[in-house]
Amino acid sequence: TAAGIANAKHVQCSIGQTPEPDFSLLPLDLYRNNSKGNLILPYELTWGCTNRCSFCTHYLFHKVQEKPDSKFVKEITDLSKRYNTNCFEFCDSSLNNSTGFLEHFCDEICKSNLDIKWISMIRPDNLSKKLLKKMKLSGCVHLRFGVESFSARVLKKMNKPFTKKEVIYSIKLAHDLGIGAEVFLISGFPLEREADVDENITALKKYSKWIDDVGLSRFRLDYNSLIYNHPKSFGITNLRLLEEVFFNENHYGYDETGGMNWEE
Repeated sequence: TAAGIANAKHVQCSIGQTPEPDFSLLPLDLYRNNSKGNLILPYELTWGCTNRCSFCTHYLFHKVQEKPDSKFVKEITDLSKRYNTNCFEFCDSSLNNSTGFLEHFCDEICKSNLDIKWISMIRPDNLSKKLLKKMKLSGCVHLRFGVESFSARVLKKMNKPFTKKEVIYSIKLAHDLGIGAEVFLISGFPLEREADVDENITALKKYSKWIDDVGLSRFRLDYNSLIYNHPKSFGITNLRLLEEVFFNENHYGYDETGGMNWEE
């Protein structure tokens, strides 16, 4: 059985029923030393994703759920006291799937007088100046934007619901409000051409004053993704299961018929 199918059956409860995270058996001093003395605790506020990106399978595992405010306020307060830190990384697929929930979260954190600093993955769309200001007030210091490409052609193939213009708008807004902006990109997406790579390089140079960091990852073909299920539409053939296993996920090899080869 493919890992994706097996994992999808493991979760039977709702996010409101999950236990409070327990890090007591971890060597936390090692993590504290690696983050310049600040211990950053991982925490989930939501499950699922409203995006249907062609390369991703996150939306298969959970319907979108949001943690009740009484639960996240109590748990963040408890974790902060227990582990003597006010730094959190929210490990949601995308924290702004629902702008209503994100705005409510920020209001609750401010109302509860929780002095925390937090970072999170974020969609470049679904953001406004008003919302980003609330995020800043609630302790947001850094956002990781799932951009993946600055090429309009590649974004369309990825089934992304936003444009390059929206990406630049959100990154600049975050920067102007004092929130760090990190841009995540995918290299080697099927049908990506040299012109698309050049467009990414040009954008990174042009907007570098608003970008604090760049995360670059190599494209990985996941089981049951849209690309896996419709390989011909993405110019790939000869799908094959690779022997390597990464974080309990199977990897698949393939050949491209219309994009660049591996060496390119």
